[in-house]
Amino acid sequence: MAEGDPNVAVAHCPTCGAEYRAGFDTCADDGTELVPGPTRAQDAKERASDAWTEATDRVWNKPRTDSEEHPVPVELCELQQVDAHLLAGRLEEAGIEVDVLDGETKWMSSSAFPSRVFVNEDQLEEARAIYKEFGERQGYEA
Repeated sequence: MAEGDPNVAVAHCPTCGAEYRAGFDTCADDGTELVPGPTRAQDAKERASDAWTEATDRVWNKPRTDSEEHPVPVELCELQQVDAHLLAGRLEEAGIEVDVLDGETKWMSSSAFPSRVFVNEDQLEEARAIYKEFGERQGYEA
């Protein structure tokens, strides 16, 4: 691309690897301060893979004792697939166990159907507060 091209990445997010054009100083997804220069694709792929593995381990592979009461999952909301997974990341960062059930069908992409976000009943109020803030940042009423 030619020098001065407005579509050239001049900064990137060190957390998620998203690249940004000139004029941005923080990541729109996670609020991290951007660093100069484009990201290396392999670094971003490794970070995403590590984050996915860590989230899976934290939520699904958490050891439970037989005496531990199993929490009751309740539906927090329905969102488009991308937003549902972004919200799930925010909830996990706050220590809330979350599950996203993506809508799917044999004939159409799952992104065409809303995804359902579930949290444990005992964490519902905290999850609702995060969902409300998330909705305000995304530009819709939660």
